[in-house]
Amino acid sequence: MNIYLDNGYLNMRRFLEHPAPFVFIVSARGTGKTYGTLDAMDKTECKSLFLRRIESQLKTVITAEGNPFKTLNTDKGSNYKIEKARGMTMGNLYDAETGTVFGYASALSIFKNIRGIDFSNIDLTFYDEFIGEAHDKPIRGEGDAFYNLYESINRNRELKGRPPLKVICAANSNRLDNPLFMDLGLVDAALKLKKSNEETAYMPERGVLLVMPKHSPISQKKAETALYKLARGSKFEQMAIKNEFAYDDLSAVGVQPIKEYKPLCVINSFTIMEHKSDERLYIINRQFEDPSLPHFNTDSKDGLAAFKAAFGLWIWNAILEGTVTFQSYAIKSEVISLFKA
Repeated sequence: MNIYLDNGYLNMRRFLEHPAPFVFIVSARGTGKTYGTLDAMDKTECKSLFLRRIESQLKTVITAEGNPFKTLNTDKGSNYKIEKARGMTMGNLYDAETGTVFGYASALSIFKNIRGIDFSNIDLTFYDEFIGEAHDKPIRGEGDAFYNLYESINRNRELKGRPPLKVICAANSNRLDNPLFMDLGLVDAALKLKKSNEETAYMPERGVLLVMPKHSPISQKKAETALYKLARGSKFEQMAIKNEFAYDDLSAVGVQPIKEYKPLCVINSFTIMEHKSDERLYIINRQFEDPSLPHFNTDSKDGLAAFKAAFGLWIWNAILEGTVTFQSYAIKSEVISLFKA
């Protein structure tokens, strides 16, 4: 699939027309994700939802300075804006020239507070910057919040013969183990795509298209601009130009011969294995049903406390000493998060 326009920017209209209901685009900065999607929106009536992660970001895009249509307006001679509506819970996307309201704006963290609105006319949700930066506050149950938002808009339209709601999720490559990828089980699929020579991966059984550009002509040109000459060799350059998850630690991830290990304990859906002849540990995505093994549900406070009391110090020291191998990066992220809770 050719994912670029002749001018080198991403062809967002192609993703909008792709059969996958869910499109996740993770690219370097400035490759045309936001501009291209906003340009391709149907601006004739209320058909779109522009979504950010948290309320403070929504407040920003409602201002004249933070208007995401600003560059598009300059290029096209248009006058699209986002105006405040219904307190700060929502905004309206509108054409100031014609007075046409063609969509809404909201934030994932507060969408649950919206009541009494029929979203059956919404055909496109554009979730911009769905991967937060390191300093951004997490949203509790971010995956569930995303599911609930989709259900609130999509409702039973598919049962009535209508196509499902289209969702475009776009972000920079800040974190591979971002909450949405973790909750939706897309971390390992994204890592596999990252390591391949492909730029897209379509999972029709889940209705997901992953897009991770590797050969962006725009990124190649930006690499020679002042900022990226200054930042050359930095993690920022790797993220913003090379589309690398530079802030993620991908070490200690790999496959081990499982026959050399024996199960030690079960945590949620994965098992900690101990090597039969030395002190190495291997953590795998498999739940052993052996009742003799300690089982911990770390989703509860008591379960997490019990796990830390029984194995916490041992496991954490092994991680620090580098004697643990994780079967996947998703497992590594989940285990590390237990010690931050």
